[in-house]
Amino acid sequence: MKNLSVTLCSVLSVALIVLWGCCSAGAVTLEWDANTDDTVKYRVYAGTSSGDYTVMQEAVEPPLVMDIADGEWYFVVTAVDGADNESGYSNEVSTIIDTIPPMIPGMLRIVQ
Repeated sequence: MKNLSVTLCSVLSVALIVLWGCCSAGAVTLEWDANTDDTVKYRVYAGTSSGDYTVMQEAVEPPLVMDIADGEWYFVVTAVDGADNESGYSNEVSTIIDTIPPMIPGMLRIVQ
C-alpha cells in the first residue's frame, strides 16, 4: 500500500451550551486523498503529543469528523485492506481546539 497524504481540511471550534450548562467537545474535520488500490477503510489516529496517538476512529472514506476535547491534538491516517493489513502512518498534522468562551473581567451593572 502506498502512504497517504493527509491535510487538515478545516478546524471548527464549537462552544455548544446546553440548557443545563454542559459544553460539547471541539469538532475537527480531517480530509485526505483516498487510495485507488484495495483499501477498504482508513484508521485515523489522534493524540495530545506528537507521535503518541491514544485515540483511533475508522472511516470508509474521507472526510472524517472527530469530536475531541480542548487542547493541542496531532493526527495521522492509515489505509487498511480487506485482509486487515495496515499501511504506515501518513504525515502528521496538528491543531489546537479551544471551546472555552472568553471571560469578561469585572461586574456587569445596569446604569439608569
